Amino acid sequence: MGGKINLVIGVLSTLIFYWIDSKIIWLSLVTTILIFWSFGIMHNFAMNSARERRELIIENKVLEGASPEEIERVKNFPIHISSGDLNFVPNWLITLNLLFSLAIYILFVVAIIKVIF
Repeated sequence: MGGKINLVIGVLSTLIFYWIDSKIIWLSLVTTILIFWSFGIMHNFAMNSARERRELIIENKVLEGASPEEIERVKNFPIHISSGDLNFVPNWLITLNLLFSLAIYILFVVAIIKVIF
C-alpha cells in the first residue's frame, strides 16, 4: 500500500507543478517514475520468493505422496506475498525507494507552499 501512496503523492506533486507552471515539474516527474520503477522491482523480488515457496510446497506434496487433485489444488492457489518474502528484497533497492519517496514528499510540500505563496 505504501508504494501506491507514494505514487499518488508523486502524481499530485507533478500535477501541481504543471498547474503552477514550474520548472521543478521535471524533477517531480523523474522522481515519480523512479518510485514506480523501484516499487515494481521490489514487488518482483518478493513475488519470485512467493513463487519459489509455492514450488517448494508442491515438491513436498509430491514427495509426501499427495493425490494429483491435492497437488493441482495447491498449484491453483493464488500467490500471496508474505512478510517473509519481503526479506528477499535487496537492501540497496529498499534504500533507493526510501530516498525517492522522501524526495517526492519534499517536492509535494514545496508544491503546496508554491501554491499558497
